[in-house]
Parts: sequence; C-alpha cells; structure tokens
Amino acid sequence: MNIDSYLRRKTYLKLPSDAANHKNPTFQKEVAKLAFVWCSYRLGGSRYQLGFPKLKILNERSKKYRGHYDEVRNEIVVYLKNHRSLIDICRTMIHEWKHYQQNILIMYDVYLRVYKRNLSNHPYEISAEKAAIRLGAECKTWLIKTLNTR
Repeated sequence: MNIDSYLRRKTYLKLPSDAANHKNPTFQKEVAKLAFVWCSYRLGGSRYQLGFPKLKILNERSKKYRGHYDEVRNEIVVYLKNHRSLIDICRTMIHEWKHYQQNILIMYDVYLRVYKRNLSNHPYEISAEKAAIRLGAECKTWLIKTLNTR
C-alpha cells in the first residue's frame, strides 16, 4: 500500500453514528488501515528492516493474539474479530509496529531461551505494550478526525 496515495483517496468510510456499526468488518478493516498509516507517520521506520511492513487484515479470530508481527515476511497481521473497539485496533497496531521497530529476528528468542523470559516479562513485549497504552488515544483521536473529515 502506498501510504500517500491512500491518504489522498476520497473513499474513506464515514465514522458510524452508532456503536453497533463499529463491529462492521469493512469499517474495522478501514480503521486498521488508517491506524497503520498513523503508525507509519507517527512512529516511523525500523533500523532492522528494509522498508515499511506489509499489512495483512484477517476477518477472523485468533485463539492467542489480537495481532502479530512476522519478522521474516516483514508483515503485521491483525485479527479483526479479537477487537471490541477502535482503541483496541489502534493499540494492537501500535504494539505490532513497535515489534517491527525492534531487533526481533535476533534478540526475541535470545530473551526467551537464554534469559528465561516469557511474554509477561519479556522486555520487547513490555516496551510494545507501554507504547500501545501511551499512544492509543492519540491514534484513535487522529483516526476519528480523519474519518469525520472525509
């Protein structure tokens, strides 16, 4: 996806007036794309990957994750049915974007095996989650503003 051309499009969906429409998969997909765009502008690139990641949006549920970052494919995957709100999607995108910016390929498994870390005390997970909590509302505010102006 070319980010600049995506932002120039005039075919954004409008923000639904009722909360029930937030569960609409087409709307959620648009929200995930916009959160991806926000991350690219606000958080920037990675010094460990060439180019921005690809985005894969699945309208299904995962038993374990709301999303994940595949460092080999340089791809962020989001599972829409694991999200209940706009801020959930924003936080997931920020969390996975932070993984894209981390030295995942080399150091993630080292922390798990050598330093005996797990998902609750892994420094990459802690850092990504802190960023998601800190920046989630900012992303959501931008997203709503963007949807309302189209």
